[in-house]
Amino acid sequence: MAASFTHRELYCPAHFGNSYEEMWPREAEHFIAEAKWWGFNVYSDWFDNADMRSPETSRGLTLSSSLYNKKLDWFATAARHGLDLALGLTPNQVFVEQAQSAFMAELGDDRYYGQLLCPSNPQARQIILNNHRQLFEMFKARGLRLTSLTACPFDPGGCSCPRCTPWIVTFGKLAVEIHALADTYFPGITARLAGWWWTVKEHEQFKAWADSEACGLFKSLSMHLKYDQTQPDAGRLLPMGCQPQVFLHIGYGDVAEDKISHGRDVYGIWGPVVAPGRIPTTLTNMAKLGMSGYQAYSEGLFDDLNKAVLGGLSSGRFSSPEEVLAAYVKRYFAVSCASDVERWAAWIAQWARAYEVDVAVARTEWTSLLKAAGLRRSWRVDQLEGKLRMFEAHAAVMRRSQWNAARLIAANEFFAAREFLYRDVWKIGLVRGGLSPQCYAPRWQEEWRRVVNDCSAPNAVKLDVQA
Repeated sequence: MAASFTHRELYCPAHFGNSYEEMWPREAEHFIAEAKWWGFNVYSDWFDNADMRSPETSRGLTLSSSLYNKKLDWFATAARHGLDLALGLTPNQVFVEQAQSAFMAELGDDRYYGQLLCPSNPQARQIILNNHRQLFEMFKARGLRLTSLTACPFDPGGCSCPRCTPWIVTFGKLAVEIHALADTYFPGITARLAGWWWTVKEHEQFKAWADSEACGLFKSLSMHLKYDQTQPDAGRLLPMGCQPQVFLHIGYGDVAEDKISHGRDVYGIWGPVVAPGRIPTTLTNMAKLGMSGYQAYSEGLFDDLNKAVLGGLSSGRFSSPEEVLAAYVKRYFAVSCASDVERWAAWIAQWARAYEVDVAVARTEWTSLLKAAGLRRSWRVDQLEGKLRMFEAHAAVMRRSQWNAARLIAANEFFAAREFLYRDVWKIGLVRGGLSPQCYAPRWQEEWRRVVNDCSAPNAVKLDVQA
């Protein structure tokens, strides 16, 4: 495909115990350098304040101050590699000690949650603005120049009180005020929008307000694509002068969910992901609509293959997903024989629809592939083996209907394979929030838990394992 995307943003929120929060400097150096090599030209993060106290008011190396410093370090690394720096905002999220009942937002919409203040309350608004002022000062003190702010009204965010209704307009006004503040630190900084969870009506309301009161300010809006959607909603209204882009979720394969009997292969909970069909199709549809770029949503190293596919294709470095995967195998596995490279690339690509993989065939091919001349083992190879192990164990559980010893052992192997990925391969620990393995566990897990906790269950085997 011909590359026509000038804005290629890799959005990497370091939070919830994911790879970006847990990695150390040399890991970050490698990850960012490789992102640049594959073709991304913008690095972004979001200072998620969930469960955190303000680093400005905390004494010592608290969790908040340590995480903030680490995020700034990764921004500095990205700047050294020549990437533009973008900052994500969820404007009315505050720190835990600031979530005072008198100032709290009303949560009258299922999308509204978190440590939120009502920005229509003058005192609460000052807290919100002061938090952002302090954040901009941290960037300035490190000599880092932000090139753009990307404001998002939800996840977390929102207030349904009468003064904040409609929230999308109140959000817009707050974003304008924060952008004006940022412009005093970083003159000429670009205002952008993330369309995650926006409704059609909210697009209409926002456009009507912005065209009247903030005409031309917002330069792009990365529109929300629902899971498995590859065609952007071209009919959604945008403010004047606002370019349509896409909020492109790279944390799952060609399909997010197996609707028959399994679960959701998302966020690395079922191992590394690859989307050699969905991502190229999305880019083709974006190009047909004349879109200039995207904001790629990433939650860790588990989507390393998708970073390569998206960055390599959208930058024009490669012309097909097959070419990208072949380059990936050569670059990281040190395999050079053309036939071996082709086999490796095909073996990886099959996991785009992970629940359809014949694990017995995949295991046979895997054993053969490990004999490829020059193969270099690394975490990138190990994560593929971890996924195979998980799906082998899952298949063994699904083949059985009764929780006998064999089925319990298979379940134990599933959890052991997942632990191998999280602890030995990705080197992450306590994963929280929507990234927790408990969110997208296999559908048999609760049944398994009841069995292993019931000593009287027929044929039950007590195993020293926790899911």
